[in-house]
Amino acid sequence: MEQRLRFASLSSFGLPNTFGFKIEDRKGWMHRFICDTRSLTDLLTSVVQRVGGDIDWNHLPQILYEDEDHDKVVIASDGDLAAVVDHARQVGLKSLRLHLDYSGSDGQRRGGSEGLDYAHRDAWASAYNTVAVGAAVVARLGVLAYLQRYSS
Repeated sequence: MEQRLRFASLSSFGLPNTFGFKIEDRKGWMHRFICDTRSLTDLLTSVVQRVGGDIDWNHLPQILYEDEDHDKVVIASDGDLAAVVDHARQVGLKSLRLHLDYSGSDGQRRGGSEGLDYAHRDAWASAYNTVAVGAAVVARLGVLAYLQRYSS
């Protein structure tokens, strides 16, 4: 209930480039988050932050969303993400449910091209690097705070 209120309050601030998403991890936990929708890399970064331990980095998944007809549709580019969010807003959805699909992770993406596969891998790599850098910064700040606190 509290998460639903948070979605409502953030969207009422008039943040046109953000939208709500949900993703279920392998343990069955549902993660809700709000993310910038201008870049697929930003969305992937948010997914990695929530379910990164579930991702097989040797066989990267495709990211899918569940539409209002309960079909699972591939999001493969920034343009796809923008179109998905625009459509979701038009039909009145407050969030999109995401899924990770490993069925095409053997290098043969359904309906994709080699260039698209490369871009998809690059987006996942960027997302992973963003999370890793963020974790390193947080760790360093923790060490500095520890040293500052106990050095006096």
